[in-house]
Amino acid sequence: MKAIKIILPIIFISFLLININVVYFGDDYHFLGFHTNDFSAYMQDLYTHYTLDNGRLIVHFLDSIFLKVPVLWQILNSFMLTFICYIIGTLTSKNNVAFTTSITFVLISLLDILLLNQSVYWITGSFNYIYPMFCFLVYWFFLNRVEKKNSYFVIAIIFGILASASVEQAGMMAFGLTLLTLITKFDGFKNLFRNNKRVIILLFVTLIGLCTVVLSPSQFIRFNTATEIPFMQQVLQNSKLIITSFSVSKSILPFMLLFNLFTIFIAYKNKNKLVICSSVVNILLSLYCIIVLNGVFSTFTIISIFIILFSYLISIIYLNKTIYNKLFSPLTIALILMVGSQFMMIVSPVVGYRNMIFGLIMFAYIICLIAPNIKKYNNITVILLLVIGIGANIHTALGYHETKKIDDKNIEIINNYNGTDSEIILYKFTNDYCWSMPYISPFHEQKFKEHYNLNCEIIWQ
Repeated sequence: MKAIKIILPIIFISFLLININVVYFGDDYHFLGFHTNDFSAYMQDLYTHYTLDNGRLIVHFLDSIFLKVPVLWQILNSFMLTFICYIIGTLTSKNNVAFTTSITFVLISLLDILLLNQSVYWITGSFNYIYPMFCFLVYWFFLNRVEKKNSYFVIAIIFGILASASVEQAGMMAFGLTLLTLITKFDGFKNLFRNNKRVIILLFVTLIGLCTVVLSPSQFIRFNTATEIPFMQQVLQNSKLIITSFSVSKSILPFMLLFNLFTIFIAYKNKNKLVICSSVVNILLSLYCIIVLNGVFSTFTIISIFIILFSYLISIIYLNKTIYNKLFSPLTIALILMVGSQFMMIVSPVVGYRNMIFGLIMFAYIICLIAPNIKKYNNITVILLLVIGIGANIHTALGYHETKKIDDKNIEIINNYNGTDSEIILYKFTNDYCWSMPYISPFHEQKFKEHYNLNCEIIWQ
């Protein structure tokens, strides 16, 4: 307990170092245009967005508020990221929370910037991905304790609503987790309703929350207008992105290494040569595809992906039997949620690396479930993990700081603009520590102009 009290502030500060350097990107300029100083107009903005754009009402309500006060978002996002690490650490281990918290921290910190810039370090993006994941994990924590106290049940209801009514993936995960929890408690239909009233209530709560998102009028508009690609081609395209992201992408590398190394430790202790060989093959093929081939898609890559995924299956079956020896265990529930969070995106008209964040955090959860079983770690291991995570976050903070310097320069130019010139020269960002910039999208450039009251042509250089 003493260790975790030291670790959490360190993790919070390392995330805060990044967040204080994050500036407005992409959709931020759109939601900044919501009339938060006029209640009636603001309600109309939210209603229009809910009925025409997407069903994430709570998400964009919070987003539009925190965009007005970025410093509050910087603190909130750092807090949510810190407690995602801590809640996973707590859910997956009773006596090794510092270890499992540190593992989650390092895995999040080592995520590829092409994923982080879309889902974590972007104000609008974080409310679409980090906030729902945070609410989902808090819900999970109290769902496991609903029978202990009435207050836990009330908190579970609140966060069940917040998670399920946030975004599609978190909503499905909250409902799915509740259903799986009910299945694990099944002891005949006669006792199902008698002994699990609170879980059943939460099942309906999360279902209602989910329906507010997936059945919103805007969802049907998005499916009909988002793409002209044929449905099956969209499914194949999405499947390729998801499968490669979880097998041969840079983001998966630290997850793959930790999972397989922990599996090898456990299999070696039990003298299981098949699992050891399978994990070694997984590591070698993954490293070759990621580092040598650099994710280039080829026949060899396709064959490698099948072998890698089969190796994961062998490991999961072995680990579940060795650690839990039952079908619906914490490990299989986490696996179902991980796969389910990605499987539902196969039919989505809009999929990007940002959508992988839910599955990757669940992968971190799975790794944390098996980590305490290696029994070969100590305080030095925790310190090493923290050093790696902090180093990665400092590197990310420096990248965003470079972006912020360019943004500050652009704002200075805008502030000095006399309002009469027909054009203004602004500077593009020179790295990947940004997302969906105005010079990429005419829509976002128009919102950028509206935000800064620019009535001239912008020359980006």
